[in-house]
Amino acid sequence: MRLKKNVSLKDFIDTVKRCQHDVYFESNEGDHLNLKSTISQFVFASAGNDEEYLHQGTIVCESVSDYATLADYIEE
Repeated sequence: MRLKKNVSLKDFIDTVKRCQHDVYFESNEGDHLNLKSTISQFVFASAGNDEEYLHQGTIVCESVSDYATLADYIEE
């Protein structure tokens, strides 16, 4: 799943916090960020200026049910 364009990263991260299991951002460069981790959230938010980086990466949830929680922010 990919992050939708023009979403609020703050709102997305706040929603990730409500997920029951870990949620990861995996970039094309091989970065693997656990978005439940505060330091990873900081790195992810810092990358917000590079929309291409964010939108080419993949959002991966450990639990299938967490995709429903993030439905407003991700797309196939």
